Amino acid sequence: MKVPALTPALRHLRDFQTDVLAFFSAMEAPSGIAAFPLGVRRAFLITDPDVVADAIDHPALVRDRRALGPLGSFGGYAPIHAVIGDGLPLLGNPLAKERRARVGRALADAQRAHLTRGDSFATLLADGPDGPDGPDGDGNVPGDGDGDGDGITDLVELVTRSVLQRLCVRSFGDACADEVADLAHALEATTRAGHHQSVGAPLWASWWGEDVRDLVDARRTLENFAKRILDNPALKDAPTLRAFADVPRELQVDEIITHVLAGTETTSLAICWTIWLLAAHPQWQARAIANADEVAAGTLDLERLRLGSDVPLAQCVREALRLYPSFWQLFRVAEAPCRLGGGGGDGDGDAVEIAVGDVVFCCLYLAHRRPGRTDAPDAFVPDRRDSGPFLSFGVGTRSCIGARLGFTMVMETVADLLLHHTITPTSTTRPVEALVHGLHRHGGFPVRIAPRG
Repeated sequence: MKVPALTPALRHLRDFQTDVLAFFSAMEAPSGIAAFPLGVRRAFLITDPDVVADAIDHPALVRDRRALGPLGSFGGYAPIHAVIGDGLPLLGNPLAKERRARVGRALADAQRAHLTRGDSFATLLADGPDGPDGPDGDGNVPGDGDGDGDGITDLVELVTRSVLQRLCVRSFGDACADEVADLAHALEATTRAGHHQSVGAPLWASWWGEDVRDLVDARRTLENFAKRILDNPALKDAPTLRAFADVPRELQVDEIITHVLAGTETTSLAICWTIWLLAAHPQWQARAIANADEVAAGTLDLERLRLGSDVPLAQCVREALRLYPSFWQLFRVAEAPCRLGGGGGDGDGDAVEIAVGDVVFCCLYLAHRRPGRTDAPDAFVPDRRDSGPFLSFGVGTRSCIGARLGFTMVMETVADLLLHHTITPTSTTRPVEALVHGLHRHGGFPVRIAPRG
């Protein structure tokens, strides 16, 4: 029996699930705007930087929970909200502005909070990812778990623990620092399961099975953490809790979970990419060390550096975010008709008409690497002057409300590592793995880290 060929819409949906970054790269149009059917929706891929900036902040384009595919999602995107709950300040939600302002206050308070406790990244590295004895049981700089003492460390778990510790201590105080390990495991399970549901699993399998159980378990862990924070009388004046004090308890729990999830994943990825790129470019690692003492001492204006500077360490962080933005793609759904493009850009100047219900993908990864907008767009050149729009933190009213705190934690963590250790790569050829929530390296971020002599 002859098997009927897939329609373009379903073929695109299958390819989208198989490798979303490869799919976007193949669909990219010279004009910077490509239209194609995806499942039951009409979709647009935007890669022209100027049009991306317009689309991200366009009032007619919102991020919400509307069904985006034949089973109510792109292969199961919606179940991730079982973890987040109602706290995520989604665009298009009637309470979005209020929640965005509340989360913004919490992040601002966390930024101002003084770090009174928290093991440094160097201490976490010496302890190893599995506790004070490390995976090889001798308390030395952790290896890759095979006991051969080769000094190879996969950064992901260590960085996640470091970021969680810094974020939780800033947001809730010292009392929660000891729960970081359990939270790190829950966040890792959430990321993996959410990605599998969204693009890695068959459509029919996205609403049940192991991934759903992982999400339920992760939600339980995060929810119990949030409740312990709320029930601890010593934390009633914690910076983040003050911002959430005027909402019902159920929403307070969701807001705390969202705060931890959103503040950890993106920041951890930015740190991993920065460290990995510095390991692969020793000349920039040497230049970045010169600023590490100033960052550790708190003498640099990190907010000014985030917006652009000649400080080498800040340049390296910004360049890492240009090459591998933590939110490498953003999607919007049109709630009203609108037009995109036609403003000059680097395309052909033609505008496209967006109808109600159309999905718009803003690919920051491809926009930052747009040919003709910058020299050597795929190269790590921290002191470049021609990079075009910097979109990693969004733009306008939709810009990232955690940008200041996130950039601060990236700078602090990388500076902490550079002050105490040298970093060398194990491989520079591992392919990029595009997950729904960020860009990883296939097989992790293994580097050799040695104490500085």
